[in-house]
Amino acid sequence: VQLNTGWNQESVMALTDCLDDHIEQDLVDEHYCIIYSTKQRTQKTVSHRSNKKSPMSVYRILRFVEAQVTKHKNSPHYLPGSLWQFIPSKNLWPKYQRMLAAMDMLNIAGLSRSFLKRHKIDLGLPSKSPGIEARKIRTTYLTRRREQGLSTEAMTDLMGHEDIDTTAQNYDSDSGSNEL
Repeated sequence: VQLNTGWNQESVMALTDCLDDHIEQDLVDEHYCIIYSTKQRTQKTVSHRSNKKSPMSVYRILRFVEAQVTKHKNSPHYLPGSLWQFIPSKNLWPKYQRMLAAMDMLNIAGLSRSFLKRHKIDLGLPSKSPGIEARKIRTTYLTRRREQGLSTEAMTDLMGHEDIDTTAQNYDSDSGSNEL
């Protein structure tokens, strides 16, 4: 989702388990929709136009996640309001009396390391236990859009930055991107 929208991690994590609250029909094309979220620190709204029919579109990916998560709504372990839930490798029952945990800004690095290891994905990084960094995913998004010919000014707007210098200094760099 982050790779295809360019949203920062907090905007992706702000999506709730009721996607209908985040989706509006596109007024130009019935096969598209607009997906909204919020940058938590600034309360700024971010949006992404997505094809509803394409199998790997953000819309279809989010609907898949929603279906997987919400089929457990009747479980006492379900975390209402959270789209990003998982069963951790560490048992939460003794301490919290629940089986599920919500993904958040604190545990995403560990989850990405587990994902890479489980799927035998080598990022070619020197670290013993590399993880997928949210900032590098945004850099990859920006790099791909720049390769398509978008200007830094256009990218500043797409990434939700107030200042073009933020985009140019922190994200407009091929060397900072993860190839996923």
